[in-house]
Amino acid sequence: MIFHTTGSIGSIKGKLDPAKFGVAPLPAGKSFGSPTGGGNLYILKTDKDKQAAAWKFVRFLTEPARVAQWSADTGYIPYRKSAMEAKPWKDAVAGFAGYQAAADALQYAQPELATHNNQQVLKAMGDQLQAIITGSKDVKTALAQAQKDADAILAQFQKK
Repeated sequence: MIFHTTGSIGSIKGKLDPAKFGVAPLPAGKSFGSPTGGGNLYILKTDKDKQAAAWKFVRFLTEPARVAQWSADTGYIPYRKSAMEAKPWKDAVAGFAGYQAAADALQYAQPELATHNNQQVLKAMGDQLQAIITGSKDVKTALAQAQKDADAILAQFQKK
């Protein structure tokens, strides 16, 4: 058993007999969850020609048929609902139900933390969570330190 990104489904399926492995949601304690990830597309403030070209590229990358094909090839869950209705995705699901099993878990997804210097803030929080779990800090002390660390990381973004 592996716990891995759905983006590995395409590669694994290409190396193993799809009849001998499957995809399932994460087990639940009190409730199900679904970690989400991925990248973002940003269009920066720049001259109008560069912005127009960036928008053209974003539209190209997010066309439903293109998203469906990319998802079918990789196993990543389509990032557009409309892509789930496109032929490449429907064909992929018909050929291997694991694709749909992964997509079905999205109903349990929650918004992810998004902030400036996200990785640094997450590390500060993770370090303190680890201290709580290992018993080296009590919850109140660790959370206060996590807040102090996050405030320091984000200080440069404070409006003055």
